[in-house]
Amino acid sequence: MMKAFLTLLVQMRRQRVIAWRIPERTWKVASGGYNLWLSIIIPLSCSLLHPLFIPASVDLQRQSGREMGRRGYRALLSLLLSVVLFFVFVPDPIVRAVLIPAKFDGFVYDITGTSPDSIVIEAFFDPVCPDSRDDWQPLKRVLAYYAGRVSLIVHPFPLPYHDNAFAASRALHIVNKLNSSSTYQLLEMFFKHQAMFYNQKTINMSRASIVDSIVKFVSNSVGESLFSAVKSGFSDRKTDMATRISFKYGCSRGVLGTPFYFVNGFPLPVPDSVMDYSKWRSILDPLVSERIKRENLHFFL
Repeated sequence: MMKAFLTLLVQMRRQRVIAWRIPERTWKVASGGYNLWLSIIIPLSCSLLHPLFIPASVDLQRQSGREMGRRGYRALLSLLLSVVLFFVFVPDPIVRAVLIPAKFDGFVYDITGTSPDSIVIEAFFDPVCPDSRDDWQPLKRVLAYYAGRVSLIVHPFPLPYHDNAFAASRALHIVNKLNSSSTYQLLEMFFKHQAMFYNQKTINMSRASIVDSIVKFVSNSVGESLFSAVKSGFSDRKTDMATRISFKYGCSRGVLGTPFYFVNGFPLPVPDSVMDYSKWRSILDPLVSERIKRENLHFFL
């Protein structure tokens, strides 16, 4: 059936029923699966609609300037139609090309003390961002207060205008892979000493020198015995990809800066100042109270 359809197109072209010539290269591309329909539907649609705009029998050399202008305008309409049809039929393969990671992004905080039915906070932090640093202690305090009723996942989100944010975020992925119990210890060390990695502090350093400095900093923070493993981790493509995935994941969630929070999957409004302990309590108290009511109701039923 497809062969007969293609033959019909060729015959229509020869008889000047359609005035649009399908390039030979297009036919070659049309030899496989999805691309076959894409390369046929778009030219065919343009070809069938083209005669409505452009008579096939008109001799181009005899046309006036005004007629040539009309033909150019009509050709532009045909081109726009091609573009529209292209984007109608192409999105599916583009979506399928997006890399889906094997595991959910982020670092879980204190997994042993967290209930599976807890309220989930997702925090997007840049390890060299002062605002992320300032928000960390109040968040830790509120997690301790709710004692397992609230859980936390931190996603590294290296801001592009912080020169060393990507390398620092990559260090977190490396350490998490080597010893996940040391991940938050390293994050806190970055927050405590992040001025070492500000843009102006490293402006005259090469990229290799900065990485060497971060490797030494990490090994001093989580254990000298990990020095070689941390250093080799910066040559491992998997840690590079994991850091990129963290950034892309944040972008897919609409994260524009750090710190940025989601509670049970819903974004919190970006505050004008530090998310202090009282602000967290005002958000979480109603949610925890509602959960306690439901737990008590299930107990009596």
